[in-house]
Amino acid sequence: MTLRAQTVVVRDRRWSAWLHRSADTVTSPHTLPGARVVIPLAGWASLTTTCATQSSPRAMLLGSHQECVAACEGPALTVFLDLRSPQAAAFPDEPRILSAKATRRLQAIARAGYSTLARDAEPMLRDVVTEFATSPAPRIDARVEQAVQWLEHHPFAAWSMPALARIVGLSTSRLAHLFQADLGVDARTLALYFRSFGAAISVAHGATLAGAAAHAGFSDQSHFARAARRFFGKTGRYLSDSRNVQDART
Repeated sequence: MTLRAQTVVVRDRRWSAWLHRSADTVTSPHTLPGARVVIPLAGWASLTTTCATQSSPRAMLLGSHQECVAACEGPALTVFLDLRSPQAAAFPDEPRILSAKATRRLQAIARAGYSTLARDAEPMLRDVVTEFATSPAPRIDARVEQAVQWLEHHPFAAWSMPALARIVGLSTSRLAHLFQADLGVDARTLALYFRSFGAAISVAHGATLAGAAAHAGFSDQSHFARAARRFFGKTGRYLSDSRNVQDART
């Protein structure tokens, strides 16, 4: 099977952020504020964290906030989950290999195309979580959700923790505590992630790396490139290749 490396940005925050398909690739170490499911379509895939390495021709999952190096031999599709989704919150920290049956179901959905994946993957992922969840999905405080939505919807805006706390009616210290307790990440890291995500979408729409970095408020192109490697394990050259990154809506 021939499959060119490609990242499709699917803006449906109910369950996913990126749908990445790749062939014979290795990422740099990166930490995503969300979980992922890696689905080999032919050959094998590998996930390496500080805890363990798992390599398999079957689908694998990894929980949120884990530094990871991902590799694949042959085509594979990776679904990155929003960190607020129940699926992402319930995944275990160490890489886990899914059953052959679950893998076949995911592969069938993946091969059918991105629109089908966005429609059909959610119930499949719920089944996967039922099998592998280490704990019930935690509830997110409504004020944390409000703050996250503000950061997500204003990725390029100037902001501060005191200003964000006033928006949601909390003290700065209380909001910072709730971010860590409910999401396992601080607001500044999450804001940088959304800004990097937004800049990558700008590149997908044809902006240059320098132009996307300036529009997103990065100090320079190198600053944006470092953020992309931090969260996505991808170089600026990969993002700037218009054949590699597309934007889609579901």
